[in-house]
Amino acid sequence: MADGLRELFRNEIIIVHELDDMGRLDDAFARKLEWPAGIKGQIFASGAPIPEELVLAPRFTYSRNLEFHINLSVRKEWLQRGVSSGSQVEQVADLPWEELRELYIRIKHRIFSQLPWHKADPEEDRRDVEAFEKKHGAYKVGCWKKAGAPAGIIGVRKWKDYLQQPVDWVSWVLVEESLPKEDRIAVRALIGSWLYDNAGDRVECIVQSFNIRSLKFFLKLGFKPVSIHVYKGE
Repeated sequence: MADGLRELFRNEIIIVHELDDMGRLDDAFARKLEWPAGIKGQIFASGAPIPEELVLAPRFTYSRNLEFHINLSVRKEWLQRGVSSGSQVEQVADLPWEELRELYIRIKHRIFSQLPWHKADPEEDRRDVEAFEKKHGAYKVGCWKKAGAPAGIIGVRKWKDYLQQPVDWVSWVLVEESLPKEDRIAVRALIGSWLYDNAGDRVECIVQSFNIRSLKFFLKLGFKPVSIHVYKGE
């Protein structure tokens, strides 16, 4: 065991570590990790929220060989929420499957188009949509529109955190980037209120380390970084 590093838990594919100083975790640290046979991911936490500057700084090089993901968590009482005051954004009961499918693919491409090697692959999109459709019934979904066009959407399902404790999990979220700033702020506040009303006492999510826009979105909602996940590429 390295200084300040203690194993908390492992299964066939994941090892969870407690790291005394999360500031030590960067590219150089991650590239020295040992990977026992079958292990796909290693998770690092310190038992306290991670300072925001550590996850927003360019500390990690997300690559095909080594992926870095930030796990964020919020308790219901910490959520930043509000109403659509002065905005024409309004909640809708649901979206037709065709519209939901299109938004799901948009979310995926918006995230991964930030990577220099990303290329749109219609066959991969088709497989992802099929998998999404099979799991769709497990989600609670919140939807908002402005003037008939999608303004925001969030999908939450029951899951387990890195210590195998039950949580509500944000699997995907979208705020329409073409909206004026005041409407984007309104959508974020409405999402916070929706989570307060529809999710459990603790809500978590995972965000790729390069996806700074999403990290800032969740931080503004009240989420705190609690662990960093390192995954080995194929």
